[in-house]
Amino acid sequence: MVFSAAASFTNKIAAMNVNKELFISISYFVSAFLSLIFLKFGEKKTPFNKDTIRFGITIGIVNFLGFYILLYALSLGPLSIISPTIGLYVLVTTILARLFYKEELSSKRLFLIFLSVLAITLLNM
Repeated sequence: MVFSAAASFTNKIAAMNVNKELFISISYFVSAFLSLIFLKFGEKKTPFNKDTIRFGITIGIVNFLGFYILLYALSLGPLSIISPTIGLYVLVTTILARLFYKEELSSKRLFLIFLSVLAITLLNM
């Protein structure tokens, strides 16, 4: 929770004060560097093939666009509203899990999703 909050504050500061593309590039470079270290010194070696590289590039493009949109939103609005709204990704994940993996939605899950949406709605008032 502390690291997530620190990341949100860092993103807000970067969105307002620095070049978004440069900030994203630096954060991706640091992540890639750390990933290479873990890959080199980790116990399990995962082989790369065309499918894993294609999948990684696709995820990278989607992630870049999402990160850019997040920084753009943070440059326009308050962190206290945007950060909880981003937390609604759980709603999208739940819907996609239901559609693609046929996961059951219990009444407890539906109630918790409803509470999340209600909380975001109340925050925006």
